[in-house]
Amino acid sequence: MDMNNLIKDIENSKNADEALKKLSSSGIKLTDDELEMISGSNYLDTIIKILKHVKHIPSR
Repeated sequence: MDMNNLIKDIENSKNADEALKKLSSSGIKLTDDELEMISGSNYLDTIIKILKHVKHIPSR
């Protein structure tokens, strides 16, 4: 999955838990600080801001 498809998939999530599961299944690991930022704000905007700093999705 490329980054654009991952972002679209996350945008289609019904809630933060679903978005985080999709993010986790992609192989991207979040720090505790990033998880705290997501829980304390608009999760979708925050996740997308974080993803803009990710250079590539880890391959499995």
